Amino acid sequence: MNIQTLDLNLLKVFEALAEERSVTRAGERLGLTQSSVSNALGRLRSVFADDLFVRTPAGMVPTPRALRLEGPIRLSLSELRSAMADPAAFDLASAAGRIRISTSDLLEVQVLPVLMRVLQNSAPNVGLQVFSLDKRLVYRDLEADRVDLALTVAFERSDEFLTTPLMRDRFICIGRQGHPAFEHGLTVERFLAYPHVLVSLKADSVGAVDEAISRLGLSRRVAATVGHFLSVPDILAATDYLAAVPATSRAALTASGACQWTELPFDVPDWTVEMIWSKRADEDPLQAWVRKQLFDLTANV
Repeated sequence: MNIQTLDLNLLKVFEALAEERSVTRAGERLGLTQSSVSNALGRLRSVFADDLFVRTPAGMVPTPRALRLEGPIRLSLSELRSAMADPAAFDLASAAGRIRISTSDLLEVQVLPVLMRVLQNSAPNVGLQVFSLDKRLVYRDLEADRVDLALTVAFERSDEFLTTPLMRDRFICIGRQGHPAFEHGLTVERFLAYPHVLVSLKADSVGAVDEAISRLGLSRRVAATVGHFLSVPDILAATDYLAAVPATSRAALTASGACQWTELPFDVPDWTVEMIWSKRADEDPLQAWVRKQLFDLTANV
């Protein structure tokens, strides 16, 4: 693909289709006829050599290629809009404000120290306020303007909010060093023979691992439910408990040497951590810049 021949308007159509999942609604949003949007989609398909959006009874469903493109295209357009705004209205070096982020303690440790260094170097007058994530309150807090961004799994969708995929993750198992379940390789039987610690960000006692075990006709005993990932290693080091945790956490949760990790002995679906924000804030230049930094930083997590 030759980027010099790419029509920027096509990317705007892509963005609208990705958010609206409808040719008609995308056209209404852009002020275009349905046939114009369809023609633009045809050109997009030619440019990317992919169907991108497939018509189904549920609407225009994005292909895997479209899902991979959605985040970079949305953030690039957002950054371009900010760059084209009145330069007198936004100067990064002198910008002042506060960005409020809701996320888990795990992502806080993995991402935010690096973001703080970027802020210190590029936007020293911008502060950062981090809130513990409660999945039940994500959209309510965004709607009430209590937070600007949420980094989490988007378990529901709303026309009032925008999302961008940040990274894929999967579950692994961790336990104390020398745990007997790991001695000869972790099996389903050994996994279920010991009590478990469950990390829940929505105050329940059932997670994706429990659902996967249930499909096998089995269940596990959850001995403790906690709200923070970083408390897990200390609990495991003092017990024979096990825990299923995100694979991206293995370095942070085993850094002390008290715990070890291994793959789960059964299949649990991967998931996508996403960045969520209100449409009201989409063109705010400071927030758009911070979203771009977070997108770039999580590419290496």
